[in-house]
Amino acid sequence: MRQTFFLTVLAGISNMAAASAVCLDRNSGQPTDLTSIANKLSDLDHGPLIKAASLSVDINRDGANELIVRSSDEACGSGGCFFSVFDGKTGRNLGEQFGGMLYFHEPFTNGWPVLEVYGHSSAESGTFATWVMEGGRYLAVADVFLQGALLKQHVDKLQSMCSIP
Repeated sequence: MRQTFFLTVLAGISNMAAASAVCLDRNSGQPTDLTSIANKLSDLDHGPLIKAASLSVDINRDGANELIVRSSDEACGSGGCFFSVFDGKTGRNLGEQFGGMLYFHEPFTNGWPVLEVYGHSSAESGTFATWVMEGGRYLAVADVFLQGALLKQHVDKLQSMCSIP
């Protein structure tokens, strides 16, 4: 089930001509004092909240900017950083992910875009995890390890759709 869904998403992406995606990486966002939402963060920070970074962008096209928080640099590793997504209307934590790149793109599920998270493994390999909105939270539904030409092809396709806020 998980693998089948991911491959379906991959096939859908390769057929999208002019689709757009919101893409974030470990350099996205600005240093932010997150004291006001500290109680909503779990594994995200591992250090002073002032060193975390956040970005405000409307990923579900409802007119309210979601808050995407990236952990402090000290909590990041070679595979990526912790990210957390907060609903722009309710402030509710929609899920936490770990990776080097986040891609929010069509198709939408339950009013929210599919989220792909890339975790770097080596110079020519990494894992993509696909997350969809279910029950008010982003849930992982598939993951696949890619390397070499397949990795480059998938990253290039996603980045060609990117709008980096």
